Amino acid sequence: MASSCDPRCWALSSVVESGWAEEEEIKSKYKLFKKNVEKIGSQREDETNGVVHDRPPHVELRVSGIISNGPYILVLDCDMYCNDPTSAQQAMCFHLDPHMSPSLAFVQYPQIFYNVSKNDIYDGQARSAYKTKWQGMDGLRGPLLSGTGFYLKKKALYGKPNDEDEFLLEPKNCFGLSSKFITSLSSVHSKGDSLDAVLEEARLLASCTYETNTLWGKEASFIY
Repeated sequence: MASSCDPRCWALSSVVESGWAEEEEIKSKYKLFKKNVEKIGSQREDETNGVVHDRPPHVELRVSGIISNGPYILVLDCDMYCNDPTSAQQAMCFHLDPHMSPSLAFVQYPQIFYNVSKNDIYDGQARSAYKTKWQGMDGLRGPLLSGTGFYLKKKALYGKPNDEDEFLLEPKNCFGLSSKFITSLSSVHSKGDSLDAVLEEARLLASCTYETNTLWGKEASFIY
């Protein structure tokens, strides 16, 4: 048993003190980091008057609503493509199923990678996700949204499952003042509008200030 004069006790005490000092230093650095992040965030909000200018998915969604207004969207990363033209038909078997469709937001396909090294020690094919986790989650009503390679029901971005039309109760507070876009939410786009009228409305929907005082990015569409 070590006595109070045992040098091992002094060594242990030094280690404890060193660990405590290191912990305090980490806490201090974290507080400074947090303060700087909050400061930059508040400065950016002041500079833009609360308007965020980098939300291209919202812009594309709104503009397409008054042009094509397709009820389903194929979402792909910029460096990917769909290698099976029948995938849309396969996805519609789920989306158009009357028993499944009311609670279905998307149909997800696995990613397939080409030209992967035979010595792929970093699992560039993401096999753990697409060949293990996904299949394991099949019994839990399917996998999570993987960010690319899925057919999305557009209405799923606007409402809640089994209550998709709730957003139409106060549409202008939620989606802004464009009457043409609001009309597109509940019906197929009318082709009677002139090209100039469509372009003018598209400019409004794509403007940086359109989302001000709306629910875009909060409860409507993609959340940032």
